[in-house]
Amino acid sequence: MKILFTNHRLKERGGSELFTAEVTTELLHRGHEIAIFSTVGGPIAEGLRAAGLTVIEDPAACPFTPDLIHSQHHLETMAALTAWPHAPGLYFLHGYGPWEERPPLHPRLLHYAVPCPAFLKWLDKAFQIPASHTHLIRNFFDPTRFPHTRPTSRPLQRALIFHNTMDPAGATCAAITSACHSAGYTLETAGASFGKVIENPGSILPDYDLLFASGRSAMEAIACGCAVIPVTKGETGPWISPENFQENLDVNFTIPPDIPSTIADLPAILRRIRPDTLPDMAARVRQEHTLARATDQLETAYEALLALPLPQDPAAESTALAHYLTSLAAQVKQSDADRSHLMEKRDEATRRGTRWKEKADHLREQLDHLQHAMESGSWWQRRLWRQLRRSSSGNPL
Repeated sequence: MKILFTNHRLKERGGSELFTAEVTTELLHRGHEIAIFSTVGGPIAEGLRAAGLTVIEDPAACPFTPDLIHSQHHLETMAALTAWPHAPGLYFLHGYGPWEERPPLHPRLLHYAVPCPAFLKWLDKAFQIPASHTHLIRNFFDPTRFPHTRPTSRPLQRALIFHNTMDPAGATCAAITSACHSAGYTLETAGASFGKVIENPGSILPDYDLLFASGRSAMEAIACGCAVIPVTKGETGPWISPENFQENLDVNFTIPPDIPSTIADLPAILRRIRPDTLPDMAARVRQEHTLARATDQLETAYEALLALPLPQDPAAESTALAHYLTSLAAQVKQSDADRSHLMEKRDEATRRGTRWKEKADHLREQLDHLQHAMESGSWWQRRLWRQLRRSSSGNPL
């Protein structure tokens, strides 16, 4: 099978980036021909090329005629569909928060895939995409990257915030820090927002006992035998226990908007963690949620997609493209307006800074002149000048 993948960037470690890297590598090993289209490259793209995969920055540069397009992120999806007018598409939705994830509508996007049931309701309600046009392919972890688990005999003592977008100086981070210290945990942080990107988390996660994470990172931590509390930029959830594991799995180990934050209850939540339950949850993830199993499901979805009749309606495709471009107009214009506003504020700040610098330079000249006058004056003037300097310590004088 010849497959063209799309992803909005292949730069830093992230959920869709790692999904793309792991799935395409697995598909390549299974004998499929793969090309990956992204307009933003970086370390992830370089690693894929080193693994023998083709990474392109223009969908038309795909070295083969794709049988299908595994599409992720709407800008790259619509570009790939336009470049290859005879290829059907499967759109894989990784999140409903980021703007770039919003699913486009196109006659050749025959099926959509989601990592948890919560997304199915959103697709149906917001985009009128019925469940019959979707595949549920849950998140996974790669056992080769996470071969070890934490020792079951070790007490819960080391905690880690593992997040790419949390504000290190924000209220959520402060609340987690306070709760962990009160409960006797030593707390560390990692992730892009903390300036500490971990290239091989499988080598360090078993060294921790409790992780504050979400999505794939949460699943990987559970697979390593760690306790996990889901966390977003501004909220925390309950500890993932055997009793609520399925519930958390069904929202992809995130915190739905209608669920209240548990930040105020963190000290009590930390006391509820039962270390004896962690090995069983790790075993469940390692048995049911592997890269190999997810790839099996993807291959089944691809085969189902290729078995469908391919729509050949240029007028409908032109209409879909027109609607899509129209939907972008407001976003592009708003971004341009925001950029112009920020440039105006920058220019005004620059002008204000220049005026203050001119005033400061003028005051410095007056001060230098006054100091020269005093130092060359009579003894009582020099004495008065020294008294003034002592009484104004900390001021420009």
